[in-house]
Amino acid sequence: MDGLSIETLQQIQKTAVEASGAKGKVEILDLPAEPKGTYGIVTAGGKVEVVQASPAPRKIVLNSVDQVPTFIGFAKSKLACEPAIYYNESYVYVILDDGPESQRKEFACIKLKITDEYETVQGLKDWNLDQKEFISLLRVRLADCTTPEMVQLINVCKAIDFSSQTKGSREVDIGRESMGFDIQNEVMSKVGDIPEEVVLDVRFFEDRELDQRHKITCLVEICAKAGTFRLTPKPADLRKEMQREMDFLQGALMTGADGCPVYFGSPWA
Repeated sequence: MDGLSIETLQQIQKTAVEASGAKGKVEILDLPAEPKGTYGIVTAGGKVEVVQASPAPRKIVLNSVDQVPTFIGFAKSKLACEPAIYYNESYVYVILDDGPESQRKEFACIKLKITDEYETVQGLKDWNLDQKEFISLLRVRLADCTTPEMVQLINVCKAIDFSSQTKGSREVDIGRESMGFDIQNEVMSKVGDIPEEVVLDVRFFEDRELDQRHKITCLVEICAKAGTFRLTPKPADLRKEMQREMDFLQGALMTGADGCPVYFGSPWA
């Protein structure tokens, strides 16, 4: 017990005295004045042993993909490890020991946070919005996704006056089943054609390394009878562009992997 602080010795002494009167009692003491992981074990006979617990497995959180090469260098040079990298749409993991006997308890990870705009785009197919809400969606929530088509759509939406529809509605085109000719003609005379599709320019992840953008085409649906608007992203675009994002992420990881294997997937089932 050489080198223990006076506070630690006093705590051990007090506990030993208490334990000596309790048959079969064993105390494990947390020793806050000592280095982390140092514990005292006091038996019922008053015998004291100071032990150093094994350090907890490393579970490191990195904040950006561009930190992976630095961590790989640290793991190889300072920890004598040969890491492996796994990635998917939610996480990047750097496993320090991925050998046949490894339990993969030590790792660094990055949680990939999607942007508010991409989260909004994913849920658009379920939204039916009134005129004011729809314009707010385009101008505020999707402001970072602006394209010339979006500007045109905003102007069109502002020009629509549902109260001017006096004739019976009839089919005009796909997504226009309830758009009467009178409203169609009125809008066209003010700002031009009502677009059937609009392209959004979307960034998927907040990570500073993943700053590329993706073109997502959405169908424009306007229901004059209900006075509602809807944007429906094309599922094929969402799948294709996410795959392109994953390809970009793979390239970024492999560039800094320093020979470590890079897998698309997860280290755990």
